[in-house]
Amino acid sequence: MRKRVISLAFALFLAFTSDLFADGTYSIGRDKQGVYMQTDKDGAWYIAEEHLRYFRVGEKGRYHTGDDAGGAYIELAKSRKFYIDISARERTERGIEEFNLMQERLDVSAETKIVVRGNQVLVPVVLCGGKAETEVLLLMDTGASRTVLHKDIAETLDIKGGGKGEIIVAGGKTVQTVVRKLNCIKVGPIKKTDLNVHIIEHQGPPVEYQGLLGMDFLRGLEYRIDFKKHVIQWKS
Repeated sequence: MRKRVISLAFALFLAFTSDLFADGTYSIGRDKQGVYMQTDKDGAWYIAEEHLRYFRVGEKGRYHTGDDAGGAYIELAKSRKFYIDISARERTERGIEEFNLMQERLDVSAETKIVVRGNQVLVPVVLCGGKAETEVLLLMDTGASRTVLHKDIAETLDIKGGGKGEIIVAGGKTVQTVVRKLNCIKVGPIKKTDLNVHIIEHQGPPVEYQGLLGMDFLRGLEYRIDFKKHVIQWKS
């Protein structure tokens, strides 16, 4: 049974009772988040640290719930009665529900607008090199193992070091490249740092994009392309 992620707020009132008509059974347990009271009918609560001295991990027994002039209470079979701050619990539970709803909305809204040209997906990408940043359109290419930048856009960034490399382009042709390291590549909510990129001299007719977004960035990410809405939907 799922535990409420709150502290059980007790207003302590010790009382001696006769035989107790039990609503159910309880046990006291511990996990990474703290000590909790687990019941078989009313859920579970974490116990506030200041009240831990009244409980023992491993303790089991019967309990009864009720209301009196002091408010709502849990009464244990061992002649212990604890008033519960129900309003605090309800406020906390409402907060948890609102937080979960906000997270669901964030998951839904984790989208990146893209440009679709037939079967081509052009992705807005922020490139970070040295102290400079620039936004470009890169062609998403799941067949490319490396991210590739055209030389003219790479020259606008302060990127140094690296060496020589080569990539295989469409048609199986091998192209010699210059390899440089970027501080980061950002696409919507996704950011990866210290990625090597291959720089080439673009040849042929002008294109709308400034390079290829390869699997070195996309690997390990869960996403879906919505061609109707023209967005990438990222999964958390």
